[in-house]
Amino acid sequence: MVGRKVLKILKEVILFPIELMTGLVTAIRSLMKKPKVTTLVILVCLLITLMAGWVIFNLPGT
Repeated sequence: MVGRKVLKILKEVILFPIELMTGLVTAIRSLMKKPKVTTLVILVCLLITLMAGWVIFNLPGT
């Protein structure tokens, strides 16, 4: 039972960033025409990536 739970969590941890990145890439591509918005989007993406990484690294400690 524990193995299945771990596999499910691992699957979500692996798939979530991929879905997030594809979503961000499409958003960035559509916004690339506006330079000011692009820099803002890149900053937000970096922030989200850092937060996601922090959450993932702190999960085993809970």
